[in-house]
This record gives sequence, C-alpha cells and structure tokens, in this order.
Amino acid sequence: MITLLLVMTYYNTRFIKVRLSVIFLSCVALILLSVAIFLPKPSFAQASRCADPIEAWYECWQKLSTFRNQVNQWCAFADPSNTSGGSKRQACELTLYGSLDYTPTGIATTDKCKTAESALKTPDACYVELKSGAWKTALNNFSDTCTFADPTPECSEQQREQFAEDNNWAVDSSASSSSSSGAVDTTNSAQRSKFIERISTYIRWLTVGVGILSVFGLVISGIQYAAAQENPQSVAAAKSRINNIVIGILIYLTMFGLLQWLIPGGVFGL
Repeated sequence: MITLLLVMTYYNTRFIKVRLSVIFLSCVALILLSVAIFLPKPSFAQASRCADPIEAWYECWQKLSTFRNQVNQWCAFADPSNTSGGSKRQACELTLYGSLDYTPTGIATTDKCKTAESALKTPDACYVELKSGAWKTALNNFSDTCTFADPTPECSEQQREQFAEDNNWAVDSSASSSSSSGAVDTTNSAQRSKFIERISTYIRWLTVGVGILSVFGLVISGIQYAAAQENPQSVAAAKSRINNIVIGILIYLTMFGLLQWLIPGGVFGL
C-alpha cells in the first residue's frame, strides 16, 4: 500500500491518480473484509456456559434456527387441524417460541432479533436462550432418556408424543403416521441447514484467500509499474495485470453478493 501511495504521488497524470486511488481503496476494503471475518462472534462464548454442549446444548446461547428446527420436531405430533381458535400445532409453536429469551444477557441484540416475529425472518443472525419451563423440562428428560448424541427414532417419537399429550396438543391415532412423517421432514431440514452452514464457511475462507491474493497482486503490479517508467512494454504489462486484478475483484464481489442473497441468512448471517 505504501508503494501504491508513492506511485500516486510520483505520477501527476490525473488518469493514473484516479485509477491508483480506486486500486488503493479496493485493497483497503478487501483487507477490512478479511479482518471482519475473524472478529469474535457471540457464538464463541456459548460453549463456556454448557457443561455438555451436546447433551445440554439448550443451556447455551444458540442461533434461533437451531431452536426453530427443534420447534418443528417437537410440534410435529401436535394436531394440525384448524379450529376457530387456530390449530393445536400453532398453539404448540407459539408456546415454544414464547419459551425463548430473545435478549439474552451477554449477547449484542439488534432490533430485528428482539421479537419472535422479526427474529424468524433472519434466524441465523439472531441468538436466543431457552428459559425455564415445560419445554426445558422435556428437553432434560429427552437428554436423560434418549440422549441427543444418538437417539433412536422410537425413543424420540415417544418423548415428543408424550410432550404433546401432556399439553393437550396431541393428534388422534389416525394422524400419527402423518406426524411421524413430519418429524422426519424437519430432521432433513436441520441437515440442510448444516449443509448451508458448511458452504458459508467455505465461502468465507475463499473470500479471505481472494482478498490476500488480490492485495499481493496489486502491490507487486504497483512495484512493477513504478519501476517500468522507461519501458513501454513493461508499463503496459503492469497496467494489464492491474486491470485484470480489479476486474477479478469486481466479478468476485458480484458473485459474493449473489450468494449473500441466495443463502438463507446470508454468508455472514447478516
């Protein structure tokens, strides 16, 4: 970057000044983006609050998307039939979402995460904590009886069906097969969420690599450009490399913006 500043000072042509200014600002932006990826996030603090992050995961701060998948599974045995006051499944979901604290202590919370309605629009960007109550008791029983690490389908269904019956949300026997199917679907949804999270991680590392390589390439090209004052061919070659790097950065930023829009919650959960 110092080399680029010296080049900008040495050459008085306005065209060169403008171009090198754009390159310099692009370098700064890429460096800041790379650094921002590794800034501490609230999720790193959650492990210290769990005696067992696998079995007692619900004692930790979690992304709302994690609890959303659990809500879908635990309410899969609730009756979906609509009545004048709404279905029992809706009542189950409202109750479980109401069991969450949307402003947990120690987590920086934005306005979009302070209510269930707004937080569900960006579930990967909002962190919540489970409050004491019937659902937490049911999760404790599930951990003791089935374990979250390797639960059997029979034990999982029994625990969740019993939870629905205890709260008067259960479906009748004719709908039990449909409920079981719903439970499997929500599990697949959780797996898709993990896949998307893995893809987001790869994209973050790719962004870091592109940023580092782009800065390195611009610095080298700037040095070559400054050293090739009397050689028109070297000047043209250095300009071509700088142009190609800038074009590559713009193409990657366009691709990144498209992925940020396509991936639920965004690459960085924004």
